[in-house]
Amino acid sequence: KNVDIRKVKNDFVRAISVAEDVIEAFKRDGFEIPEYNYEPIVSSDNKTLVVFIGDWHIGYRIINCKGNYYNWEIANERINKLIDECYKLIRLYNIENVKVFNVGDQLEGTYMRQTQNQYCEFLQGEQIEKCIKLTYRFLTALSKECNVTYDGIAGNHDRVNGDKTANYDGDNANSTMTPVLAFLVEESKNKRIHIVERNYSDTEINTEINGVKFKIVHGHEHSKDDKNKIKNEISMDNEFFDVYVEGHFHNFRCLSENHGRYIITNGCLQGFNDYSTRFGCATCASQTAMIVENGKVELIKDIQLSD
Repeated sequence: KNVDIRKVKNDFVRAISVAEDVIEAFKRDGFEIPEYNYEPIVSSDNKTLVVFIGDWHIGYRIINCKGNYYNWEIANERINKLIDECYKLIRLYNIENVKVFNVGDQLEGTYMRQTQNQYCEFLQGEQIEKCIKLTYRFLTALSKECNVTYDGIAGNHDRVNGDKTANYDGDNANSTMTPVLAFLVEESKNKRIHIVERNYSDTEINTEINGVKFKIVHGHEHSKDDKNKIKNEISMDNEFFDVYVEGHFHNFRCLSENHGRYIITNGCLQGFNDYSTRFGCATCASQTAMIVENGKVELIKDIQLSD
Protein backbone atom coordinates (compact mmCIF):
# COMPACT_ATOMS: atom_id res chain seq x y z
CA LYS A 1 0.00 0.00 0.00
CA ASN A 2 2.84 2.37 0.83
CA VAL A 3 4.40 1.68 -2.58
CA ASP A 4 1.08 2.47 -4.28
CA ILE A 5 0.69 5.70 -2.29
CA ARG A 6 4.22 6.78 -3.19
CA LYS A 7 3.52 6.10 -6.88
CA VAL A 8 0.38 8.27 -6.77
CA LYS A 9 2.32 11.04 -5.04
CA ASN A 10 5.07 10.81 -7.67
CA ASP A 11 2.51 11.04 -10.47
CA PHE A 12 1.04 14.23 -9.00
CA VAL A 13 4.52 15.69 -8.47
CA ARG A 14 5.25 15.05 -12.16
CA ALA A 15 1.96 16.71 -13.18
CA ILE A 16 2.75 19.78 -11.10
CA SER A 17 6.30 19.78 -12.47
CA VAL A 18 4.97 19.76 -16.06
CA ALA A 19 2.80 22.80 -15.31
CA GLU A 20 5.80 24.60 -13.81
CA ASP A 21 7.91 23.75 -16.87
CA VAL A 22 5.24 25.11 -19.23
CA ILE A 23 5.00 28.31 -17.19
CA GLU A 24 8.78 28.73 -17.35
CA ALA A 25 8.62 28.25 -21.13
CA PHE A 26 6.01 31.00 -21.44
CA LYS A 27 8.18 33.28 -19.31
CA ARG A 28 11.20 32.54 -21.47
CA ASP A 29 9.54 32.73 -24.88
CA GLY A 30 6.97 35.41 -24.09
CA PHE A 31 3.36 35.53 -25.23
CA GLU A 32 0.99 38.07 -26.70
CA ILE A 33 -0.81 40.23 -24.14
CA PRO A 34 -3.96 41.86 -25.55
CA GLU A 35 -4.37 45.59 -25.25
CA TYR A 36 -7.70 45.37 -23.45
CA ASN A 37 -6.71 44.40 -19.92
CA TYR A 38 -9.35 46.35 -18.10
CA GLU A 39 -10.33 46.67 -14.49
CA PRO A 40 -13.32 44.50 -13.42
CA ILE A 41 -16.75 45.78 -14.37
CA VAL A 42 -18.73 46.77 -11.29
CA SER A 43 -22.05 45.03 -11.76
CA SER A 44 -25.19 44.56 -9.68
CA ASP A 45 -27.00 42.78 -12.52
CA ASN A 46 -28.41 39.34 -11.75
CA LYS A 47 -28.11 38.31 -15.39
CA THR A 48 -25.29 36.00 -16.52
CA LEU A 49 -24.22 34.44 -19.80
CA VAL A 50 -23.13 30.83 -19.19
CA VAL A 51 -21.03 29.21 -21.92
CA PHE A 52 -20.24 25.50 -21.99
CA ILE A 53 -17.14 24.58 -23.97
CA GLY A 54 -15.93 21.05 -24.43
CA ASP A 55 -15.11 18.15 -26.70
CA TRP A 56 -12.75 20.33 -28.71
CA HIS A 57 -10.47 17.32 -29.32
CA ILE A 58 -7.58 19.56 -30.31
CA GLY A 59 -5.08 17.55 -32.34
CA TYR A 60 -7.73 15.41 -34.01
CA ARG A 61 -7.95 15.61 -37.78
CA ILE A 62 -10.91 14.86 -40.05
CA ILE A 63 -10.31 14.76 -43.79
CA ASN A 64 -13.57 14.95 -45.73
CA CYS A 65 -16.02 12.84 -43.79
CA LYS A 66 -19.07 13.50 -45.98
CA GLY A 67 -17.94 17.08 -46.40
CA ASN A 68 -16.77 17.67 -42.82
CA TYR A 69 -13.17 18.68 -42.16
CA TYR A 70 -11.39 19.38 -38.87
CA ASN A 71 -7.90 20.41 -37.82
CA TRP A 72 -6.16 23.09 -35.73
CA GLU A 73 -6.89 25.85 -38.26
CA ILE A 74 -10.59 24.96 -38.45
CA ALA A 75 -10.79 24.75 -34.65
CA ASN A 76 -9.58 28.35 -34.46
CA GLU A 77 -12.08 29.47 -37.10
CA ARG A 78 -14.93 27.88 -35.16
CA ILE A 79 -13.81 29.47 -31.89
CA ASN A 80 -13.76 32.83 -33.68
CA LYS A 81 -17.37 32.20 -34.67
CA LEU A 82 -18.22 31.21 -31.09
CA ILE A 83 -16.69 34.47 -29.86
CA ASP A 84 -18.79 36.46 -32.35
CA GLU A 85 -21.98 34.64 -31.31
CA CYS A 86 -21.21 35.30 -27.64
CA TYR A 87 -20.72 38.99 -28.44
CA LYS A 88 -24.18 39.06 -30.01
CA LEU A 89 -25.75 37.60 -26.86
CA ILE A 90 -23.74 39.91 -24.61
CA ARG A 91 -24.94 43.00 -26.48
CA LEU A 92 -28.52 41.82 -26.99
CA TYR A 93 -29.05 41.00 -23.30
CA ASN A 94 -26.71 43.68 -21.89
CA ILE A 95 -24.56 41.05 -20.18
CA GLU A 96 -21.75 42.08 -17.85
CA ASN A 97 -20.79 38.68 -16.37
CA VAL A 98 -19.86 35.48 -18.21
CA LYS A 99 -19.27 32.04 -16.69
CA VAL A 100 -17.31 29.61 -18.88
CA PHE A 101 -17.34 25.92 -17.99
CA ASN A 102 -15.04 23.42 -19.67
CA VAL A 103 -16.81 20.04 -19.63
CA GLY A 104 -13.73 18.09 -20.76
CA ASP A 105 -12.06 16.42 -23.73
CA GLN A 106 -10.28 19.59 -24.80
CA LEU A 107 -7.57 17.50 -26.43
CA GLU A 108 -7.75 14.33 -28.47
CA GLY A 109 -4.88 12.53 -26.72
CA THR A 110 -2.60 10.04 -28.42
CA TYR A 111 -2.49 6.99 -26.14
CA MET A 112 -6.07 5.82 -25.66
CA ARG A 113 -6.11 3.50 -28.67
CA GLN A 114 -3.35 1.83 -30.67
CA THR A 115 -4.43 3.52 -33.91
CA GLN A 116 -5.16 6.94 -32.41
CA ASN A 117 -1.94 8.55 -33.62
CA GLN A 118 -2.81 8.18 -37.29
CA TYR A 119 -5.74 10.60 -36.85
CA CYS A 120 -3.72 13.25 -34.96
CA GLU A 121 -1.79 16.18 -36.38
CA PHE A 122 0.04 16.82 -33.06
CA LEU A 123 1.40 14.68 -30.27
CA GLN A 124 -0.08 15.02 -26.81
CA GLY A 125 2.31 17.64 -25.43
CA GLU A 126 1.60 20.01 -28.30
CA GLN A 127 -2.13 19.32 -28.00
CA ILE A 128 -2.04 20.54 -24.38
CA GLU A 129 -0.08 23.66 -25.36
CA LYS A 130 -2.54 24.53 -28.12
CA CYS A 131 -5.55 23.91 -25.85
CA ILE A 132 -4.11 26.39 -23.37
CA LYS A 133 -3.52 29.03 -26.04
CA LEU A 134 -6.96 28.65 -27.60
CA THR A 135 -8.78 28.67 -24.25
CA TYR A 136 -6.81 31.72 -23.12
CA ARG A 137 -7.64 33.52 -26.36
CA PHE A 138 -11.33 32.71 -25.95
CA LEU A 139 -11.45 33.96 -22.35
CA THR A 140 -9.50 37.10 -23.19
CA ALA A 141 -11.79 37.94 -26.10
CA LEU A 142 -14.87 37.70 -23.86
CA SER A 143 -13.17 39.86 -21.22
CA LYS A 144 -13.13 42.70 -23.72
CA GLU A 145 -16.78 43.26 -22.83
CA CYS A 146 -17.44 41.33 -19.57
CA ASN A 147 -16.13 39.92 -16.34
CA VAL A 148 -15.24 36.28 -17.08
CA THR A 149 -14.97 33.30 -14.72
CA TYR A 150 -13.48 30.02 -15.96
CA ASP A 151 -13.93 26.62 -14.33
CA GLY A 152 -13.29 23.19 -15.78
CA ILE A 153 -13.01 19.45 -15.35
CA ALA A 154 -11.27 16.75 -17.39
CA GLY A 155 -12.80 14.22 -19.76
CA ASN A 156 -11.70 10.72 -20.65
CA HIS A 157 -9.58 11.97 -23.57
CA ASP A 158 -7.73 14.36 -21.23
CA ARG A 159 -6.15 11.59 -19.18
CA VAL A 160 -2.38 11.31 -19.44
CA ASN A 161 -2.07 7.57 -18.89
CA GLY A 162 -3.16 5.64 -21.97
CA ASP A 163 -4.24 2.63 -19.93
CA LYS A 164 -7.61 3.62 -18.48
CA THR A 165 -7.52 0.68 -16.06
CA ALA A 166 -4.34 2.13 -14.52
CA ASN A 167 -5.40 5.76 -14.62
CA TYR A 168 -5.22 7.69 -11.36
CA ASP A 169 -7.70 10.32 -10.28
CA GLY A 170 -6.31 13.67 -11.31
CA ASP A 171 -3.80 12.25 -13.80
CA ASN A 172 -5.05 14.43 -16.64
CA ALA A 173 -4.18 17.39 -18.85
CA ASN A 174 -6.34 19.67 -16.71
CA SER A 175 -3.61 19.48 -14.05
CA THR A 176 -1.40 21.38 -16.49
CA MET A 177 -3.93 23.59 -18.26
CA THR A 178 -5.56 25.24 -15.25
CA PRO A 179 -2.42 26.52 -13.46
CA VAL A 180 -0.94 27.73 -16.76
CA LEU A 181 -4.15 29.62 -17.58
CA ALA A 182 -4.01 31.20 -14.11
CA PHE A 183 -0.40 32.23 -14.75
CA LEU A 184 -1.23 33.78 -18.13
CA VAL A 185 -4.11 35.78 -16.63
CA GLU A 186 -1.92 36.99 -13.78
CA GLU A 187 0.94 37.98 -16.08
CA SER A 188 -1.39 39.85 -18.42
CA LYS A 189 -2.80 41.75 -15.43
CA ASN A 190 -6.29 41.20 -16.80
CA LYS A 191 -8.44 41.70 -13.73
CA ARG A 192 -11.63 40.82 -15.57
CA ILE A 193 -10.74 37.11 -15.77
CA HIS A 194 -10.89 34.74 -12.80
CA ILE A 195 -9.65 31.13 -13.02
CA VAL A 196 -11.27 28.83 -10.46
CA GLU A 197 -8.74 26.67 -8.64
CA ARG A 198 -10.05 23.11 -8.65
CA ASN A 199 -8.67 19.81 -7.42
CA TYR A 200 -7.29 17.87 -10.37
CA SER A 201 -9.27 14.82 -9.23
CA ASP A 202 -12.61 16.66 -9.39
CA THR A 203 -14.98 14.99 -11.84
CA GLU A 204 -17.97 17.29 -11.41
CA ILE A 205 -18.89 20.90 -10.67
CA ASN A 206 -21.78 21.83 -8.41
CA THR A 207 -22.49 25.54 -8.50
CA GLU A 208 -25.26 28.11 -8.24
CA ILE A 209 -25.63 31.00 -10.68
CA ASN A 210 -28.22 33.70 -10.00
CA GLY A 211 -30.36 31.31 -7.99
CA VAL A 212 -30.12 28.42 -10.50
CA LYS A 213 -28.30 25.28 -9.30
CA PHE A 214 -26.09 23.42 -11.80
CA LYS A 215 -24.43 20.04 -11.84
CA ILE A 216 -21.77 19.81 -14.57
CA VAL A 217 -19.96 16.59 -15.54
CA HIS A 218 -18.12 15.20 -18.53
CA GLY A 219 -20.56 12.31 -18.78
CA HIS A 220 -18.51 9.20 -19.52
CA GLU A 221 -18.88 7.88 -15.97
CA HIS A 222 -22.49 8.88 -15.37
CA SER A 223 -25.84 7.32 -16.08
CA LYS A 224 -26.92 7.05 -19.72
CA ASP A 225 -30.56 6.58 -18.68
CA ASP A 226 -32.09 9.87 -19.90
CA LYS A 227 -35.47 9.07 -18.37
CA ASN A 228 -34.12 8.82 -14.83
CA LYS A 229 -30.79 10.63 -15.14
CA ILE A 230 -31.60 13.78 -13.21
CA LYS A 231 -33.50 11.80 -10.57
CA ASN A 232 -30.53 9.49 -10.09
CA GLU A 233 -28.11 12.40 -9.73
CA ILE A 234 -30.36 14.20 -7.22
CA SER A 235 -30.73 10.97 -5.25
CA MET A 236 -26.99 10.29 -5.27
CA ASP A 237 -26.01 13.83 -4.22
CA ASN A 238 -28.95 14.24 -1.83
CA GLU A 239 -29.32 17.72 -3.28
CA PHE A 240 -31.74 19.28 -5.73
CA PHE A 241 -30.41 21.10 -8.77
CA ASP A 242 -32.08 22.77 -11.72
CA VAL A 243 -29.76 22.07 -14.65
CA TYR A 244 -27.67 18.97 -15.36
CA VAL A 245 -25.00 19.50 -18.05
CA GLU A 246 -22.77 16.90 -19.66
CA GLY A 247 -20.40 16.60 -22.61
CA HIS A 248 -18.88 13.44 -24.08
CA PHE A 249 -21.71 12.51 -26.47
CA HIS A 250 -20.89 15.22 -29.07
CA ASN A 251 -24.52 15.91 -29.96
CA PHE A 252 -26.46 18.85 -28.48
CA ARG A 253 -29.62 17.82 -26.70
CA CYS A 254 -31.97 19.62 -24.33
CA LEU A 255 -34.55 17.65 -22.33
CA SER A 256 -37.05 19.38 -20.07
CA GLU A 257 -37.88 17.86 -16.70
CA ASN A 258 -40.40 18.42 -13.94
CA HIS A 259 -40.47 21.82 -12.22
CA GLY A 260 -38.53 23.57 -14.98
CA ARG A 261 -35.42 21.41 -14.75
CA TYR A 262 -33.21 20.69 -17.78
CA ILE A 263 -30.82 17.97 -18.91
CA ILE A 264 -28.39 19.45 -21.45
CA THR A 265 -25.78 17.66 -23.54
CA ASN A 266 -23.16 20.01 -24.95
CA GLY A 267 -22.06 19.67 -28.57
CA CYS A 268 -18.53 19.26 -29.89
CA LEU A 269 -16.12 21.38 -31.93
CA GLN A 270 -15.16 18.92 -34.66
CA GLY A 271 -18.57 17.72 -35.79
CA PHE A 272 -19.17 14.20 -37.06
CA ASN A 273 -16.53 11.71 -38.17
CA ASP A 274 -16.40 8.20 -39.60
CA TYR A 275 -16.86 6.69 -36.13
CA SER A 276 -19.98 8.67 -35.24
CA THR A 277 -21.65 8.15 -38.61
CA ARG A 278 -21.61 4.40 -37.99
CA PHE A 279 -24.10 5.04 -35.22
CA GLY A 280 -26.27 7.39 -37.25
CA CYS A 281 -24.84 10.55 -35.66
CA ALA A 282 -23.98 13.33 -38.12
CA THR A 283 -24.07 16.24 -35.70
CA CYS A 284 -22.80 19.71 -36.59
CA ALA A 285 -20.04 21.37 -34.59
CA SER A 286 -21.60 23.41 -31.78
CA GLN A 287 -21.27 24.69 -28.23
CA THR A 288 -23.93 25.73 -25.73
CA ALA A 289 -24.83 29.12 -24.26
CA MET A 290 -27.43 30.03 -21.63
CA ILE A 291 -28.81 33.21 -20.13
CA VAL A 292 -29.58 32.86 -16.42
CA GLU A 293 -31.48 35.59 -14.60
CA ASN A 294 -33.27 35.92 -11.25
CA GLY A 295 -33.55 32.24 -10.46
CA LYS A 296 -34.57 31.01 -13.90
CA VAL A 297 -33.15 30.04 -17.27
CA GLU A 298 -34.10 32.69 -19.84
CA LEU A 299 -32.43 31.14 -22.89
CA ILE A 300 -30.72 27.92 -24.01
CA LYS A 301 -28.93 28.21 -27.33
CA ASP A 302 -27.12 25.60 -29.40
CA ILE A 303 -24.53 27.75 -31.18
CA GLN A 304 -23.87 26.12 -34.55
CA LEU A 305 -20.23 26.41 -35.65
CA SER A 306 -19.97 24.27 -38.78
CA ASP A 307 -19.69 26.00 -42.16
